[in-house]
Amino acid sequence: MSEDQELLEQYKHLLPDDEHTILEGEPKDPEGDGRPRKEIDEAAVIKLAKLGCTSDEIGHIVGLDGSNIRRRYGPLLKAVKSETKSALRRAQLNKAFNGDTAMLIWLGKNWLKQSDSGERLSDDNQVLPWQD
Repeated sequence: MSEDQELLEQYKHLLPDDEHTILEGEPKDPEGDGRPRKEIDEAAVIKLAKLGCTSDEIGHIVGLDGSNIRRRYGPLLKAVKSETKSALRRAQLNKAFNGDTAMLIWLGKNWLKQSDSGERLSDDNQVLPWQD
């Protein structure tokens, strides 16, 4: 099985069912049959979403308007982008836990609101309760 086929198989439950998907605002021909649907490389859509491309960028590459990409592939884009963000977080944490000082500092500042001055940048500057 090729890489593209594996991607399509993995995400087939999120791909649109062309029989039931209607792109609003597309012109119809005089006989009322409508124009044929544009063939889209769905594996390319998945790969571009994994790279974090916007729907407008994906649309530009595959030859559709970004709004049509959002309408046809919205759930797919959301799922793939969530997986990519999760993988990125995992990679950042792995770097930090393996001793990457710069990553530890970055995560501390961004996730824990720590600063170089020692001041906490959040509103919860209350003293911790101590029990003796």
